Amino acid sequence: MEYQDSGSYPFTRGDARFYPDVLNEQVEVCDRMDDGLTVSAQLRFHGAVQLEVTDRTGADIFCAKQNLDIPEGTPVSLRVCVQNLDCTAWHDGVS
Repeated sequence: MEYQDSGSYPFTRGDARFYPDVLNEQVEVCDRMDDGLTVSAQLRFHGAVQLEVTDRTGADIFCAKQNLDIPEGTPVSLRVCVQNLDCTAWHDGVS
């Protein structure tokens, strides 16, 4: 999922991905603009935000990643937030 606003159009400020897997899951977030703002991905499951991963490296090739272990079949929600701006809507998935 991507975070884009009128100040970044036609580019995105950042994006995030959730990779489900049988052994472990991974959340990845990428800061896409050299604007000095931190981009974060928030993963919610079991009724609360359980993980937040941040990237503040700007438009380089590196993204922040974190592995975690969630029981298979657990409903999850992911969103992207940009420091001092806003967050996307929650997007639902399954581990």
